[in-house]
Amino acid sequence: MDRRFADRRREVGESHAKSGLVRSLGLLGVLSVVAFVVWLLHSPYFSVSEVRVEGEARSAAGELARNAGAEVGRPMILVNADAVTAAILTDPWVADAVTERHWPHLILIDVTERVPAAWVLTGGFWNLVSVDGNVLKTATGPEGEERPIINGGAGLDDSVVLAAVRFADALRKDLAVGAVLAVADGQITAVVMDYQVRVGGPEDVEVKAKALAAVLDTDPEPGSVITVIAPTRPAVAPPTTQP
Repeated sequence: MDRRFADRRREVGESHAKSGLVRSLGLLGVLSVVAFVVWLLHSPYFSVSEVRVEGEARSAAGELARNAGAEVGRPMILVNADAVTAAILTDPWVADAVTERHWPHLILIDVTERVPAAWVLTGGFWNLVSVDGNVLKTATGPEGEERPIINGGAGLDDSVVLAAVRFADALRKDLAVGAVLAVADGQITAVVMDYQVRVGGPEDVEVKAKALAAVLDTDPEPGSVITVIAPTRPAVAPPTTQP
């Protein structure tokens, strides 16, 4: 074989070998970087050192977050923010929640809790409900929470009962204490500050609550019957004189 051809073949072989070695070293370098990054993300340098829950008062948001993986010492990369939020939202007291990872060490959870609106008697039990009809607590009696109470209706699936809850929630605080509402035949009545109140149907109940407050601010005669069925034209009837 011509020596020039042999030398050329050897040069080509050496070039291919060098190229293969360079590719192998490059791949090894990339794998080393990836392995280091994976190790770093799972190391104490990027692990949770604080879980901060803001807005938690009545709910178990912190405990639910820990059970869902938001706990001190866990690698940040393994904390699934969406799963943590979903777990917190299973608490009936929680209306909304947002979970954020703040690298390298902080999990921040912002919770918005529901506010009790009224006690509703359904199925022989008293349910403490929020304005959106969520049951926050069930008890044998409306104790421990100074909220209006609601009797009658067909339970929390009844739109008129839910309207009564909204009316109770819209009452001014000084009027809500001790208020008693009743639902019957699609109509809402109430006893507020010892006044009989005819609220009427389930429409415009928030406006009706404001109209009632305006009437009561005029100090009507004790025992009067107040009608706010038409909230722009509330009526006050004097007490019925007993023979």
